[in-house]
Amino acid sequence: MAPSSSSSARPPRRSQASPPLRLVLAFHDPLCPGVPGEAVDRLAAEALAPLLAALEDHPRVSAALHLSAPTLDALAARHPDLLERLGELAARGQVEMLGGAATGAALQLLGERDALAQLRRQREALGRHLRVRPAGAWLAAGAWDPALPRALVRAGLRHALVDAAILATGGGSGGGWWRGWPRRPAR
Repeated sequence: MAPSSSSSARPPRRSQASPPLRLVLAFHDPLCPGVPGEAVDRLAAEALAPLLAALEDHPRVSAALHLSAPTLDALAARHPDLLERLGELAARGQVEMLGGAATGAALQLLGERDALAQLRRQREALGRHLRVRPAGAWLAAGAWDPALPRALVRAGLRHALVDAAILATGGGSGGGWWRGWPRRPAR
Protein backbone atom coordinates (compact mmCIF):
# COMPACT_ATOMS: atom_id res chain seq x y z
CA MET A 1 0.00 0.00 0.00
CA ALA A 2 1.34 3.46 -0.94
CA PRO A 3 1.96 6.01 1.81
CA SER A 4 -0.89 8.44 2.35
CA SER A 5 -0.48 12.04 1.25
CA SER A 6 -3.27 13.31 3.49
CA SER A 7 -2.97 16.54 5.43
CA SER A 8 -2.63 14.53 8.65
CA ALA A 9 0.83 13.33 7.62
CA ARG A 10 3.63 14.48 9.91
CA PRO A 11 5.48 17.60 8.81
CA PRO A 12 9.09 17.12 7.76
CA ARG A 13 11.65 17.31 10.54
CA ARG A 14 13.29 20.64 11.06
CA SER A 15 16.83 20.73 9.77
CA GLN A 16 19.62 20.93 12.31
CA ALA A 17 20.63 24.32 10.87
CA SER A 18 17.29 25.95 11.72
CA PRO A 19 17.27 28.11 14.84
CA PRO A 20 15.03 26.91 17.68
CA LEU A 21 11.58 28.41 18.00
CA ARG A 22 11.38 30.93 20.83
CA LEU A 23 8.20 31.99 22.48
CA VAL A 24 8.17 35.24 24.42
CA LEU A 25 5.58 35.44 27.16
CA ALA A 26 4.89 39.03 28.11
CA PHE A 27 2.34 40.08 30.69
CA HIS A 28 0.97 43.53 31.43
CA ASP A 29 -1.11 44.76 34.34
CA PRO A 30 -4.36 46.46 33.36
CA LEU A 31 -4.58 48.81 36.36
CA CYS A 32 -4.62 52.58 36.00
CA PRO A 33 -3.44 55.07 38.60
CA GLY A 34 -5.87 55.68 41.44
CA VAL A 35 -7.70 52.36 41.35
CA PRO A 36 -9.19 51.20 44.66
CA GLY A 37 -7.18 48.88 46.86
CA GLU A 38 -9.63 46.07 46.17
CA ALA A 39 -8.60 46.11 42.51
CA VAL A 40 -4.95 45.81 43.53
CA ASP A 41 -5.85 42.92 45.85
CA ARG A 42 -7.70 41.21 43.01
CA LEU A 43 -4.73 41.67 40.63
CA ALA A 44 -2.44 40.23 43.31
CA ALA A 45 -4.65 37.23 44.09
CA GLU A 46 -6.00 36.35 40.65
CA ALA A 47 -3.12 37.23 38.35
CA LEU A 48 0.22 38.01 39.95
CA ALA A 49 0.35 35.33 42.68
CA PRO A 50 -0.61 32.50 40.28
CA LEU A 51 1.85 33.78 37.66
CA LEU A 52 4.69 33.91 40.18
CA ALA A 53 3.83 30.44 41.51
CA ALA A 54 3.85 28.99 37.99
CA LEU A 55 7.22 30.58 37.23
CA GLU A 56 8.67 29.42 40.54
CA ASP A 57 7.45 25.88 39.79
CA HIS A 58 8.98 25.99 36.28
CA PRO A 59 12.40 27.65 36.51
CA ARG A 60 13.20 26.98 32.84
CA VAL A 61 10.25 29.14 31.74
CA SER A 62 10.90 32.84 31.53
CA ALA A 63 8.62 35.78 30.92
CA ALA A 64 8.54 39.54 30.60
CA LEU A 65 6.26 41.60 32.83
CA HIS A 66 5.14 45.19 32.90
CA LEU A 67 3.67 46.58 36.10
CA SER A 68 3.02 50.32 36.08
CA ALA A 69 4.67 52.56 38.68
CA PRO A 70 1.36 53.13 40.52
CA THR A 71 0.74 49.37 40.57
CA LEU A 72 4.24 48.76 41.96
CA ASP A 73 3.60 51.39 44.65
CA ALA A 74 0.23 49.82 45.56
CA LEU A 75 1.72 46.31 45.65
CA ALA A 76 4.53 47.56 47.90
CA ALA A 77 1.92 48.91 50.33
CA ARG A 78 -0.53 45.99 50.18
CA HIS A 79 1.44 42.91 49.02
CA PRO A 80 5.17 43.35 49.71
CA ASP A 81 5.63 39.57 49.76
CA LEU A 82 4.68 39.39 46.07
CA LEU A 83 7.18 42.09 45.18
CA GLU A 84 9.87 40.21 47.10
CA ARG A 85 9.12 37.02 45.13
CA LEU A 86 9.03 38.97 41.87
CA GLY A 87 12.36 40.61 42.72
CA GLU A 88 13.92 37.18 43.24
CA LEU A 89 12.66 35.96 39.86
CA ALA A 90 13.96 39.12 38.20
CA ALA A 91 17.34 38.84 39.95
CA ARG A 92 17.88 35.34 38.59
CA GLY A 93 16.87 36.42 35.08
CA GLN A 94 13.66 34.42 34.88
CA VAL A 95 11.49 37.55 34.65
CA GLU A 96 12.40 40.59 32.60
CA MET A 97 10.71 43.61 34.07
CA LEU A 98 9.65 45.98 31.32
CA GLY A 99 9.80 49.72 31.43
CA GLY A 100 7.39 51.93 29.57
CA ALA A 101 5.07 54.73 30.51
CA ALA A 102 4.81 54.91 34.30
CA THR A 103 1.08 55.59 34.21
CA GLY A 104 0.08 53.72 31.05
CA ALA A 105 0.11 56.89 28.97
CA ALA A 106 0.25 56.58 25.20
CA LEU A 107 3.82 57.82 24.74
CA GLN A 108 3.33 58.64 21.06
CA LEU A 109 0.79 61.30 22.06
CA LEU A 110 3.17 63.06 24.46
CA GLY A 111 5.97 65.38 23.59
CA GLU A 112 9.46 63.94 23.92
CA ARG A 113 10.07 65.66 27.28
CA ASP A 114 6.89 64.22 28.83
CA ALA A 115 7.45 60.79 27.27
CA LEU A 116 10.97 60.75 28.69
CA ALA A 117 9.64 61.74 32.13
CA GLN A 118 7.16 58.82 32.00
CA LEU A 119 9.90 56.37 30.99
CA ARG A 120 12.25 57.59 33.71
CA ARG A 121 9.54 57.47 36.39
CA GLN A 122 8.84 53.84 35.48
CA ARG A 123 12.56 53.00 35.56
CA GLU A 124 12.88 54.63 39.01
CA ALA A 125 9.88 52.67 40.35
CA LEU A 126 11.38 49.39 39.11
CA GLY A 127 14.69 50.25 40.75
CA ARG A 128 13.07 51.28 44.03
CA HIS A 129 10.75 48.29 44.37
CA LEU A 130 12.61 45.47 42.60
CA ARG A 131 16.23 46.66 42.29
CA VAL A 132 16.17 46.17 38.52
CA ARG A 133 16.80 48.45 35.57
CA PRO A 134 14.61 47.69 32.56
CA ALA A 135 16.16 46.99 29.17
CA GLY A 136 12.87 46.92 27.27
CA ALA A 137 9.57 48.78 27.19
CA TRP A 138 5.92 47.87 27.09
CA LEU A 139 4.12 50.39 24.92
CA ALA A 140 0.52 51.11 25.89
CA ALA A 141 -1.83 49.37 23.45
CA GLY A 142 1.19 48.38 21.36
CA ALA A 143 1.28 51.99 20.16
CA TRP A 144 4.18 53.12 18.04
CA ASP A 145 5.50 56.29 16.51
CA PRO A 146 8.72 56.78 14.56
CA ALA A 147 9.77 59.45 17.09
CA LEU A 148 9.66 57.03 20.05
CA PRO A 149 13.10 55.41 19.60
CA ARG A 150 14.85 58.65 20.55
CA ALA A 151 13.00 58.86 23.90
CA LEU A 152 13.42 55.13 24.52
CA VAL A 153 17.19 55.32 23.96
CA ARG A 154 17.50 58.46 26.08
CA ALA A 155 15.71 56.58 28.87
CA GLY A 156 18.28 53.77 28.64
CA LEU A 157 16.01 51.24 26.94
CA ARG A 158 17.24 48.89 24.21
CA HIS A 159 14.02 47.38 22.86
CA ALA A 160 10.24 47.72 22.90
CA LEU A 161 7.36 45.37 22.29
CA VAL A 162 5.48 46.42 19.17
CA ASP A 163 2.27 45.00 17.75
CA ALA A 164 2.96 43.16 14.49
CA ALA A 165 -0.15 44.72 12.93
CA ILE A 166 1.42 48.15 13.37
CA LEU A 167 4.53 47.01 11.52
CA ALA A 168 2.40 45.63 8.71
CA THR A 169 0.32 48.77 8.28
CA GLY A 170 2.85 51.50 8.79
CA GLY A 171 6.11 50.22 10.12
CA GLY A 172 7.84 49.52 6.87
CA SER A 173 7.56 48.72 3.24
CA GLY A 174 9.25 46.17 1.11
CA GLY A 175 10.04 42.62 2.08
CA GLY A 176 10.67 42.83 5.83
CA TRP A 177 9.79 39.93 8.10
CA TRP A 178 6.55 41.66 9.06
CA ARG A 179 5.14 41.42 5.55
CA GLY A 180 1.89 39.52 5.68
CA TRP A 181 1.20 40.15 9.38
CA PRO A 182 -1.19 39.84 10.94
CA ARG A 183 -1.74 36.54 9.24
CA ARG A 184 -5.29 35.76 8.29
CA PRO A 185 -6.63 32.22 8.63
CA ALA A 186 -6.93 30.31 5.35
CA ARG A 187 -10.48 30.05 4.07
